[in-house]
Amino acid sequence: YPGWGYMVGKDATTVWELWNGDTADPAMNSGNHVMLIGDLALWMYEDLAGIRPDPDRPGFKHAIISPVAVPALTYVNAWHKSPYGVVKSSWKRAGGGLSLQVTIPPNTTATVYVPGSNATETGGLKPLRSEGGATVFEASSGSYAFTVQSDRQ
Repeated sequence: YPGWGYMVGKDATTVWELWNGDTADPAMNSGNHVMLIGDLALWMYEDLAGIRPDPDRPGFKHAIISPVAVPALTYVNAWHKSPYGVVKSSWKRAGGGLSLQVTIPPNTTATVYVPGSNATETGGLKPLRSEGGATVFEASSGSYAFTVQSDRQ
């Protein structure tokens, strides 16, 4: 408590309006807030997988891929169906490092922030810079495989 797991542990079948929905005044609590799941799903693909539209170029003509490799997770796999095609991002921890697979649809581009300062891309894509603990790449449409030797995330 408080958390999604608390609700599940209390046999909730929908999201409660209040974190203490099992002990709150019934007049102050609704047990049917499915719209909150939308926020959770958004967090999963925008933050964990890092798939976001570029606010300067709306509509996913240019995407921002900036996954957050939280320590408690060993992998994340997500996609977003954009007007130009499917944007994919998946990462996995392996042998003390991190691998990131990204797919950018045709006629689009992306800025990819790979967690870690020593990231490389197997096809030879060159990093532009380091920023905020990530290695930054610019990518055109296609599929890319990035690796980080030692993930500190």
